[in-house]
Parts: sequence; C-alpha cells; structure tokens
Amino acid sequence: MAADFLNNGLPHLLVWSESTGLQLHTNQGNGNHGIFLQLIGHRKVHNPGGESSRTNADGIGAVARVQTADHHATVENGTVSAGLGASRLPLVLGTGRHVQPDVLRIRWPDTVPQAEFNVRPGQLTQLEEDNRKVTSCPTLFT
Repeated sequence: MAADFLNNGLPHLLVWSESTGLQLHTNQGNGNHGIFLQLIGHRKVHNPGGESSRTNADGIGAVARVQTADHHATVENGTVSAGLGASRLPLVLGTGRHVQPDVLRIRWPDTVPQAEFNVRPGQLTQLEEDNRKVTSCPTLFT
C-alpha cells in the first residue's frame, strides 16, 4: 500500500510478506513534487423531482491531469484496490521539479470538464464534481 504515513508530503510503501512481516519503506525524496487527490462524485438529490446525480460517489472513471509550464501527468481513477476492507487510496500525480501545478483538469465520467487552480502540493486535496456551466447538458441522452 502506498500512502503518506509520515505526513511529510511523500508517498511511502507499506508491504507485508510471510518471511519478513510488515515493513515500512520510507520515501527519502528526490526533489520532485506532487499532489494527492481524492475525487468525489455528486452525492446530491436534485429537487423537485428527487433525481440523484449521474456520477458515482468515488469518481471512478474520471481522468485527472496536472499541467505545468513544461510537464504534465495524467491518471485515470480506476477500480483497482488492495483487497477486501481496504479504503481507496488517493491518486498521486507528480509535478516534477515544479512545487505546484498551474492547473488540475478533471474529466468526470459524465463528460463534465472541470479545472482547478491553486491546488496545494504534498497534501490530500478532496475534489467534488462541480458542473459550473449548468445551462447546457454535457451529455446528450437519446
């Protein structure tokens, strides 16, 4: 399992084997930076019809991309997990030598695009889907 166990902004690796037991391999850093991202789909019910939102609560299927002047990283929020009872780990997107990305772009599973600025590096950012242009439907249902 990869996570920031020491609260220093770096992902560390926790492994277990029958021969050595549980071991924590700490990340010593290499001068590069990154962001930790937890995607959250809509958990809302729309009135007056009482219809629920189309995006799943874990944002599975969303594509996240960080961009800087000369670097970009992209990851898709998939369904792979560590096993039964395991929590979903945050997405880790590297920004290289840049401390902070210029922009974080998300394409949600219902094709809603979203851009976020001033994302803080080295700490968990929880990002909920926000359809800022509600006057048109991004998906056409037939």
